[in-house]
Amino acid sequence: MSDNLNTKLDAIFDARAQRVAEARRVRLETEKKQEENLKAFLVLQTSVIRPTLEDLAKNLTDRGLECAVFETVDGQQKGSETLAAGNGIEFYRHVIFKTIRKGESPHLTLMLDKATGRVLFHFSTASMDQKGETGVSTVVNLDAVTADLINEEALKVIAIVCK
Repeated sequence: MSDNLNTKLDAIFDARAQRVAEARRVRLETEKKQEENLKAFLVLQTSVIRPTLEDLAKNLTDRGLECAVFETVDGQQKGSETLAAGNGIEFYRHVIFKTIRKGESPHLTLMLDKATGRVLFHFSTASMDQKGETGVSTVVNLDAVTADLINEEALKVIAIVCK
């Protein structure tokens, strides 16, 4: 083989090695950022989200609206779906629906988007016996999640559920 061929092959393989190294660096940087976002969310979950939802659930139960607070773990499987870390509150039109927990119930769920470090407020007003709306009501940075915001978003769903 000629030196010219080897030089060209070296250039091709060196460029490939650089691309692979750069892709690895970007992947590791992305994974590190996602892990940081998850850790920050878990702190927020413990300090703000879960206590706010539990207080709301107690208040609603005292008023006669059956509900339950739930949690999803990052990477948790639900059928073929992989769930994000999150907390939510389900609303039941009747106590019997709370005990059987089959089908869909109206809910508000706060889920972490690890890639962006933002929290999605996902809601559904649909239930086993009624059609409803489903979607994302708001998306905020982690530092914007407050008890007031959680309650404000929950009130939107509660107003529809209690019609």
